[in-house]
Amino acid sequence: MTPPPPTAIRRRKLATDAIANWIAFATQIAVAFVMAPVLLHGLGVNHYGWWCLIQSVVGYLALLDMGIGAAVVRFVAKFESTADDDQLNRIFCTSLFVFSLAGLTATVTACLIAFMADTIFTVPPPLLPTIQVVLVLLGMNIGLELPLAVFGALLTGLQRYATLSVLRTSGGIVRAIALYLAIVNGGGLIALASISLAAMLLERTMITIAALRAYPKLRLSWSNITRDTWREISGYSVRAFTIQVCGRISYHTDSIVIGLFLAPAYVSYFAVAAALTERSKSSIGVLTYVLRTAASRLEGLGDTERLRKLYIESTRYALYLVVPLEAGLIVIARPFLELWMGPDIAQQSYPTAVVLAIAVLPLLAQNPGITMLYGVGNLNLLSRIRIIESICNLVLSVILVRPLGILGVALGTTIPSVVASLVLARYTMKLQQVRFREYFAHCLLKPFLGLPVLLGVWWVLLEAHPADSWIRLILVSLAGLSGYFAIAAILEFGPRVLWGWGLFPRNEVANRSSSP
Repeated sequence: MTPPPPTAIRRRKLATDAIANWIAFATQIAVAFVMAPVLLHGLGVNHYGWWCLIQSVVGYLALLDMGIGAAVVRFVAKFESTADDDQLNRIFCTSLFVFSLAGLTATVTACLIAFMADTIFTVPPPLLPTIQVVLVLLGMNIGLELPLAVFGALLTGLQRYATLSVLRTSGGIVRAIALYLAIVNGGGLIALASISLAAMLLERTMITIAALRAYPKLRLSWSNITRDTWREISGYSVRAFTIQVCGRISYHTDSIVIGLFLAPAYVSYFAVAAALTERSKSSIGVLTYVLRTAASRLEGLGDTERLRKLYIESTRYALYLVVPLEAGLIVIARPFLELWMGPDIAQQSYPTAVVLAIAVLPLLAQNPGITMLYGVGNLNLLSRIRIIESICNLVLSVILVRPLGILGVALGTTIPSVVASLVLARYTMKLQQVRFREYFAHCLLKPFLGLPVLLGVWWVLLEAHPADSWIRLILVSLAGLSGYFAIAAILEFGPRVLWGWGLFPRNEVANRSSSP
């Protein structure tokens, strides 16, 4: 039996890695879906708002990653493929040293924020000690996670996606069970922060053990920490860090803006709406993440034609997922929120969710192209666009929060995002030498052909049978999606796919395929 060609092996590997990533992500989504109402109703709207606000503030300390994590993944993949163990060890040890300093800085910074919490935020005096303790615990969480994250980056660079998926999924489930038990037994914010810290340490310890087993040639030594290696890392990481900072401003500053200008309860309403779009974006991101290493290898081989083909095919396949996802965020979101969080929360959050959803389609349509930019190290223009987008986002959100409330903050996020996505679409098309006519025909056209069927089925079924239970909502969603993906399968694979599903006799399909 002759072995399959390299392209088939590569495609199979990409598909396997993407599926492993997505299964882990889907499990995390399911856990978050179950836990969100538990936390909201267990803590109360105000305390849940403080929990979301503190997480947003402390989350900025993760920016001390400085883009080094992305650089570690890129260089580990590069040097492992060339069997350059010495350089790989230098990359790892230098990154671990820098991350350790970053972790210490994060912990100290969190303690300073906790000390000044009463002046930064309007915290009720009885709640102040609790807020301060939570800030310190979550700061320690970031401080310890930063150096331990280097081992996760090592596994990613070695393309051990399945191992990472299993460990992260297991850690997330353990954390969720512990949080649930704490809430039902009357635990508050301090209990949640303590459990989050302990769960992170358990998960990262398991990942560290797995990384050491996956790469037994790893040598931790002070001699491997060099300035030349740091220059090599920083040359890539500075641009990645800039994009990371801008992304944090664009999509995670909203809660802080709302917390500064409106009551904490509005942070909860916005967080519920933003959770839908953030999870939707992440669901596509985990699938396309594997394109980084694929693009790096093709760029190293100088195979521009296969890079171009990878760009076209991955964009089209991503859109097959993004188009129904966008439709669902607008059509299905209202009954989903009512069942998930209750009618009152849904009434407050749904308009904001619709505005945020507008940016999802153009943003995720460019996700494969942007991921490939990371793979080939072409981040200059992307970093500039993200800087402009983040500044516009922050300015518009601050201007619109007073007259329009959380809806204004959503508009401040959506408008710059849509414009930036359109600019990036033009840039990635030019970079891959794809004309708009070709982009439209090979990327956009087919994913949108099934949209009328999807919307039509959903509209008819929701009018006839309101989705007032989870079973009905699931059945309505699956009915529309089945029609959409049936059309997608026919467009991609031709009439033969119908024979595979038993919808036509084999000879009839053969006759159709042979007819002019």
